[in-house]
Amino acid sequence: MFINQLFRCFIIVATVAPGYLSAQSIHLPVSVEKRGIWQTQGYGYILDVDENKVTIFDVTQKHCLLNKEHSGSFSAANLKLINDNRAVFDWRSLHPVTLNRLSQLPQKCQKNSLEPNKFDPVQVFDIYWQTFSEHYAYSEQKNIDWHKQYAKWRAKVSFTTTEKQLIGVIRQFLKVLDDRHAFLFSADDDVLAYSNAKDSILNARVRVGFEQRQGVAHFGRYFDKVVKSWNETVKSYFVDGFEPQYLYNNFWLGQLPNQLSYLEVEDMSGFATLDGMAADLVAVDEAFNKILPSIIGSKGLVLDLRYNGGGEDLVVERLLSYFIDKPLTIGAKSNKMAEGFSSMRPIVIQPVKRLNYTGPIVVLTSVATASAAELFTLGLSARGNVSFIGESSNGAYSDMLFKSLPNGWQFSLSNEVYVDLKGKSYEVEGFGVSERFEYLNAKDLANATDSALTRAIEILSADHTAADTK
Repeated sequence: MFINQLFRCFIIVATVAPGYLSAQSIHLPVSVEKRGIWQTQGYGYILDVDENKVTIFDVTQKHCLLNKEHSGSFSAANLKLINDNRAVFDWRSLHPVTLNRLSQLPQKCQKNSLEPNKFDPVQVFDIYWQTFSEHYAYSEQKNIDWHKQYAKWRAKVSFTTTEKQLIGVIRQFLKVLDDRHAFLFSADDDVLAYSNAKDSILNARVRVGFEQRQGVAHFGRYFDKVVKSWNETVKSYFVDGFEPQYLYNNFWLGQLPNQLSYLEVEDMSGFATLDGMAADLVAVDEAFNKILPSIIGSKGLVLDLRYNGGGEDLVVERLLSYFIDKPLTIGAKSNKMAEGFSSMRPIVIQPVKRLNYTGPIVVLTSVATASAAELFTLGLSARGNVSFIGESSNGAYSDMLFKSLPNGWQFSLSNEVYVDLKGKSYEVEGFGVSERFEYLNAKDLANATDSALTRAIEILSADHTAADTK
């Protein structure tokens, strides 16, 4: 499934994380050696590769279902042979997925093994539950025994359960799961079920003012008004004589007192004029060609990620490449298998062979800083010469694994683990800060101040004053 519209996390977000299958392909003639049946190591996919397209099946140990959304979205040119029986498949994430060749398509994947577009509530529930049991990466952390808890949740579903009732059951389950990357979508990509406690924190924070509102009847519009007011406050910190730049509706560059720079990055995907990650990467390069000269000439940088709900890891990789001057290992990741986890694969960032900014940075984060934006914090932490203030991030590092259901619904779950250089995962708890400042807090809003930004300026000013006196 391809989600082009990203909803802000504090209202409701379907952030497309890396690892999902993106619809940008060119069908080219495929060598005979690449054709055949391939199974991913983990992720629960079987690929049927022929000369014209790649057909993708969602598989569990018990089920197989044609994934209509993913099928045909990739060319077999994305598949690279290792030997006759192994290959890797580039699905535009930090690491390609490894494939093993099968002699034939499993019987459970043959035509009509699952009747398409048919709603069988028990079947839909069982596929949903089995997929989580095999691929959810945080079962132990959240004390979930899928086998033992199956009976409890299965008892809520019968053969007469309606779609609306089943959505209600899944909503109950997702509220207990409390995972920002677990969604249930309709066939039209509408969000049917989702629950994350941290996403509700900003809602509650702003709702206090909304309930005392005058002239605004819709909470979403009121929320936008609050964010706009906060941005105007940020802008009031900029020095005169330097016109702020807003590039690609995503990068906001301003100049602060004491020869400091300010850069807000709002999204990690979907900000280019054209759709697709390739366009976003080009946009990053074009934007930083304009941004870097100003930042490099400053004494320090305030990097604001408080409104960044995530996006693509490869965008983060490109962003990080502008903040380092030599190859940097920032951590590692693994994915959940039916039994256990894959081996950890290091995440190595290469610097761009152009201008780089290696000076001091203060990063501002909030509970809304999530997913790929959190990978950015992981990378900046490994870089060093960086301070983090604000609020701990959301704690939603994992990619979203997208799956189909027989009645046309789609769903997602967290199936990967990211760790820092010490092997620590920040899933659920979020990446921490050294000093806490609430984002969109009532006191700052009332006083038209930004306490976190004020403190960031103090930190960087003290740093370069100390450096100047050496």
